[in-house]
Amino acid sequence: MSAALTQTELTLTSPAQSKMNELFRQVDETIQGVRVFATPGGCSGVSFGMTFTDAINDDDGVLLCDGFKVVVDDGTLSYLRG
Repeated sequence: MSAALTQTELTLTSPAQSKMNELFRQVDETIQGVRVFATPGGCSGVSFGMTFTDAINDDDGVLLCDGFKVVVDDGTLSYLRG
């Protein structure tokens, strides 16, 4: 079962939330949320990206926002925490 993330663990600015709300009104209903992910690369050794996802895995953390969900796997969350 996925774990709920708190605003302490992950936050989105108001403009980011507004933009995500706008984008989620345009996507297919099967989309479960936006997945934030980390991949090797970039100057610091890690690059981050986002994509729409139609699945939420048991080891994902989920931040519930107004009108959408932000989904982050454990590995990416550890990078975001620093």
